[in-house]
Amino acid sequence: MWTCNNCGKSIVWIIILIDGFLEKNGIGSYHKRFFFEIKEKKSKEFNEFLKKFGKVKMISIEINRKEKVEKYQYIVECSGRRLRELIIILNNLNWVVSYKVE
Repeated sequence: MWTCNNCGKSIVWIIILIDGFLEKNGIGSYHKRFFFEIKEKKSKEFNEFLKKFGKVKMISIEINRKEKVEKYQYIVECSGRRLRELIIILNNLNWVVSYKVE
C-alpha cells in the first residue's frame, strides 16, 4: 500500500493557497473584523447600515460621552465585492468618524 508522510501538510498548503486565491478575487464569503467610530446619537442609522452586511456579530462597544463618539467592533461576513461596495458607502457617511477593516 502506498503511503505519504507529507501528504497531510501538502493538502493543508493547497487549501490555504486556494482560499487565498478565492479571497483575493472576491469569490465566496469571508469574515472581516470591523472597527467603527461613529458620532453619538447615530446608532439608529448605524444599525440600518449594518443590515447591508451578511452575518454580523458584535464583539465590543465603547461609548465616550466626553468626545461624543461611540466605538463598535464587529465580525462581519460578506463577499469581497460586497465589502468594496460597503467601503464606498462608508466613505460617504458623514456620521462615521473613522473605521478600520482587518
